Amino acid sequence: MGILKKLIDGKLSLAVTFWIFYFVFRIVTNIGVSIGYIVALLDMITEPVLYSIIIVTVILEFIMLIVVMTGICNILKNKGVTFWGIAALIVCSFNCIVMTYSLLDGYYSYDDFLDTYAIALDAFESAN
Repeated sequence: MGILKKLIDGKLSLAVTFWIFYFVFRIVTNIGVSIGYIVALLDMITEPVLYSIIIVTVILEFIMLIVVMTGICNILKNKGVTFWGIAALIVCSFNCIVMTYSLLDGYYSYDDFLDTYAIALDAFESAN
């Protein structure tokens, strides 16, 4: 918990806050979801399990996004306003707006997931 407290308080550098806790975290979670899709297409896990993995991943990404934005705001407050700090905050804010819109719009609904999964399954079966 010490590293998260440092992140929220803005005691880590902007580079670590943005590139590690935002960018790399999102890449790792997206790779995890992609592996989940591959495993599901190979019939090793069921669709509801994959959907649960995706929802948990989205919730974790949203929480981490809020933590990173809080950290960036504290960095800007404590260490002064810089161009790169504002740019990182704009990128994170835009992502937060898009994620919120997607959550409220039903992009992560189970029906949309099943439609997307059916398309991926058809493409996978036609490739074999």
